[in-house]
Amino acid sequence: MDKIFYGFVKLNNQCVLITWLPEQFTGIRRARALVHSRSIALYLNLHYAQLTASDMSDLSEDNIRALLKLDRQTCQRSSSTSYLEERAQRFDTSPIQRRSISQDRRKKAKEFPVKSRHSSISGLAKLEMDKKAPAEKQKEEKEEEEKRQRLEEEEKQRMEEERQRMEEEERQRLEEEERQRIEEENQRIEEEENQRMEEEERQRIEEEERQRMEEEERQRMEEEERQRMEEEERQRMEEEERQRMEEEERQRMEEERQRMEQEERRKIVDREKEERAREVEQEMLQREQEIEKLWKRRFFTMKQKTLSFYKDELSATPLEVLDLDGVTLSNNMDLDFETSVPNSFILETKLNGSYQFAADDKQGLNAILSALQTVVSYQ
Repeated sequence: MDKIFYGFVKLNNQCVLITWLPEQFTGIRRARALVHSRSIALYLNLHYAQLTASDMSDLSEDNIRALLKLDRQTCQRSSSTSYLEERAQRFDTSPIQRRSISQDRRKKAKEFPVKSRHSSISGLAKLEMDKKAPAEKQKEEKEEEEKRQRLEEEEKQRMEEERQRMEEEERQRLEEEERQRIEEENQRIEEEENQRMEEEERQRIEEEERQRMEEEERQRMEEEERQRMEEEERQRMEEEERQRMEEEERQRMEEERQRMEQEERRKIVDREKEERAREVEQEMLQREQEIEKLWKRRFFTMKQKTLSFYKDELSATPLEVLDLDGVTLSNNMDLDFETSVPNSFILETKLNGSYQFAADDKQGLNAILSALQTVVSYQ
């Protein structure tokens, strides 16, 4: 609710001015409302008080009387036809109720004898007018009117001064309250900021501690994993080294066996070659010139069904390539040819005729024939 309410309540012929301010009214709007209420309360200066109500029970008659220091016994005012008495009675009401005020202000407010002074003047004027003649009464009335006007002016001036004084006090009070409120707010904000910073610092320390512990745990696990992998690698290398040594030993023994077998075979071949050499030495010497004219020494390679001939073992380009597709191997040679050229054989082709070959020894012949028989037919 965004409104301010002013109301009068009459209790046993006494008027009470009530000003209602919502809690959301603060600052200059609240100050203006209180100053306006106080300026009206200057006319009702018998008793005044200020209170803050949270519910309707706080606005009970007993609470209001207790704040205004009124008892249950109320005196009836005597009626009078005097204008001053009527005006004094019209303004003789209770002022605005306020939340709190110092004892010094309540004492000063009670010291203004407005009603009693008006009542005394009105009663005295009434007695004098009843005793005097009409002319004198008129004169007295005129003097009374002038006196009344003077009193009213004095009263207005006094009330204006009092209003200004109370406005100044209210302004100072509001300024002090605002200053205290600002200080409290600043202190609250500072405390909240300190608490926030302390909480952030605590969280930062906890986070750093958590990260440190996580990092230590990660490093520990990495170190364990590294050690485990190193141990596995060491065991693997040891196993590989053991297997390698066993394999080398096995190969060494196998090579030694093969070497001994080869040495034995070589010795046998050497003996055979020596025997054969002695048998054909004479024949070879006799026909050496003829053989050199008829035969040419070639080195060859065989890949799948292709036989390539080279001038020597270092040559990269073949001198001739023989396609073995459709070639047949034959050993049906003339007796004279076999007698004169040992370890020989013939390859028959469909298009290029026959090729005659001779190996250096029987072992070479067997090796060549074994290789050829895998790709050519044998007759």
